[in-house]
Amino acid sequence: MAFNLDHIQLSSGDILMILGPTSVGKTAASLLLAQRFNASIISADAFQVYQGLDIGTAKVDVLQRQQIPHYLIDICKPDESYDVMMFMRQTKALLPQLQAKGPVIICGGTPMYLHAFLYEYQFTEVPEDVVFRHSLLDQVEQKGSQWLYDQLLQVDPGASEWVVPTQIRRVIRALEIYHQTGRPPSESRQRSEVPRPDVRVIGLRCERASLIERIDQRVLEMVGQGFVSEVEGLLAQGVSPDARSFKALGYPQVLSYIQGSITKEEMVELIQVKTRQFAKRQMTWYRRFDHVEWYDFS
Repeated sequence: MAFNLDHIQLSSGDILMILGPTSVGKTAASLLLAQRFNASIISADAFQVYQGLDIGTAKVDVLQRQQIPHYLIDICKPDESYDVMMFMRQTKALLPQLQAKGPVIICGGTPMYLHAFLYEYQFTEVPEDVVFRHSLLDQVEQKGSQWLYDQLLQVDPGASEWVVPTQIRRVIRALEIYHQTGRPPSESRQRSEVPRPDVRVIGLRCERASLIERIDQRVLEMVGQGFVSEVEGLLAQGVSPDARSFKALGYPQVLSYIQGSITKEEMVELIQVKTRQFAKRQMTWYRRFDHVEWYDFS
């Protein structure tokens, strides 16, 4: 997908953020600009951090990563946890050293990570409570995700601005914070009301029909490249089907196919539908970003 980015100029120390829906061409744009200006790239993707999840997360291939330095890719094992607080901590540590070498591009498909960086979220450190989490998960199986969401809204009505009922893991984490601190989770998510002045933000977008076509084609390509084999390999290595990493887009459907509960055709169609829905949620998120320079497909 072609975007005219010729007039963008980057100098040493500059920070450029690239956002847009999945499949629009963010990675290609980041590689082009990084090569042009000798920039480093920080990945803002909640699942590209996991080793072995390559095809389904559309990682930049190893050869390109050897040519252009990438950070926060392949830093976790598939059975480990990773969250926005860890992303913020690691990005903050990386920035000074990368800015000393040249420009820095922050690019990825997780809007919360991008928003957290741009608006400098401040988090309250709260450890995980495994017993509490399992207790809630057991109740969700009986009562459903809407019940869980209602529990959160009772203690924190403001949570409706940043979490939805289907995001069970995020809702449980919010309730976990309340359980341990007695404070609404929204209060622990302090942030600046204005974006960082040192970050330039560009957004890539295209007509919805064109994006849907690209999404559907990408899913077909992923399956053709060995998406199913990738998941089978991870399972053979001992990764649990319940691992956090397998919540990544497309992986639950591949697991269902491997387990025999859906056909391959159903798997492909479901991944395509889920990916389109995700792209829509991404664009909803991006409305919260101020001063985005939007580029349309030409």
